[in-house]
Amino acid sequence: MKKSLLTSNVQCLRFFFFGLSMLCSGLSSHAEVFQVFPPQGASENSIQKAIDQAKNGDVIQVFPGTYTENLSLWGKSVVLESKEGPSKTTIKAKDSMKSVVMINDSTIRGFTLTGGAGYPVKSSYGHDYYGGGVYAMGKSTIEDCIIHGNGHGTPKVNAGTFAGGVYAGSSAEVILRNSLLWNNFAWACGGAVLVDHGGRMRIENSTIFGNQSTDFFGHQGGVGMANGGKVEVVNSILWSNSGDEIGAFSGIYSKGAQAIVNYCLIQDEKIANQGKGNLSNVNPGFVNSQDVPGEDGVLGTADDGLRLMKASPAITKADSSEASNLSDKDIAGYQRKQGNGIDAGCYEFGDLKKGKGAPTLDAPKTGPGTPPDPDYKDTIAELKRLLAEKDKQLAHCEKEMDAKNKEVAELTSENDKLQGEVKSLNGKVAGLEKEVASLQSDNQGLQEQVRNLRQDNQNLGHDLATTTENLKE
Repeated sequence: MKKSLLTSNVQCLRFFFFGLSMLCSGLSSHAEVFQVFPPQGASENSIQKAIDQAKNGDVIQVFPGTYTENLSLWGKSVVLESKEGPSKTTIKAKDSMKSVVMINDSTIRGFTLTGGAGYPVKSSYGHDYYGGGVYAMGKSTIEDCIIHGNGHGTPKVNAGTFAGGVYAGSSAEVILRNSLLWNNFAWACGGAVLVDHGGRMRIENSTIFGNQSTDFFGHQGGVGMANGGKVEVVNSILWSNSGDEIGAFSGIYSKGAQAIVNYCLIQDEKIANQGKGNLSNVNPGFVNSQDVPGEDGVLGTADDGLRLMKASPAITKADSSEASNLSDKDIAGYQRKQGNGIDAGCYEFGDLKKGKGAPTLDAPKTGPGTPPDPDYKDTIAELKRLLAEKDKQLAHCEKEMDAKNKEVAELTSENDKLQGEVKSLNGKVAGLEKEVASLQSDNQGLQEQVRNLRQDNQNLGHDLATTTENLKE
């Protein structure tokens, strides 16, 4: 039976899911399923209306479309899922200076999330922003999502984001699974992810590529940690993120931070050597890392540039025992486990179960062990990108340095002027001190004369009294 809500675009079906705990632990067996359709007007917040009316344990199913909203699931323990996956269902931040989604003890599944800066917190710079794509608290799960283009466009250089993609803090326990994080930005820490203030995050079968942060108290363009934050990464690809793929915020903020990385393809050799089953210093064998959305311009489809070529070392790299709750489809809807095992990252190499297959480009065969990119085209392009990024940072630093030099010159001039005034005042003070000393000396002379006059007065008084006695006699 359908039940109308505040808008005709949002409808609710009541189902009795006796086995719904298999979908999301802790959900009621009498959950309501809210169905959300694309808004008919720009002012409609269709998904948020469903969230506001849902109760703990309910499921909100979102039909394909682009929804321009900032969602808050604060105080709700629900499942928010798309009907047809992230390539067809996008949530774009309506307010670019907030997180796209804020969740606490909920699950979000199957969306593209873009255009957010993060949850604003007052700071000495005005505001800092946490979690451009997702601000996650409590026991929350983010899966089958594409999180890109977040953290950019904050109002001032020094008022940017912490965690361009996903933020987990304040003892949160977050799972990030089967997701793509690309082209997110953080001014301070964690271009893709930041785990902070005792938070915990487990990253499974995800691809974290091409995210950036500035070099401030360390340089964590991929996954950042701070203030006791801990992260566990398995079966994933971390590649071509600026600075550290995984690293802790520097100084006192790194206390208690910890990273465990296993069965991953990660560019950082030091991190790779600290775990088990990791690979580093090998080309990941992407189809075309210079065109991540592919020819159709849509992420999560067959022509995505971060899909794997046939010779990619990420194929069958994942440990199946670490992927017990993994979806049976990859981020683009391809069947998982098509060969001898599961591939690392959010893309599975192989063909769709139905329809056209994925790209199956072979690496050029110039000898055993040849990487998928023997001409190092991707490497050269990446170095050029990094060089351009450094040039941009250098230009910005030079501009700031010029501004600071101008400010120093103005302050120096003002200081010289004040020093002259101080010197003049010191001269006046010295003159006044001399006058005071002279007056004090004159005062001492006058005090001596007063004492002498008083003594003469006493003597005259005595003489007068004696004379008066004599006259009486």
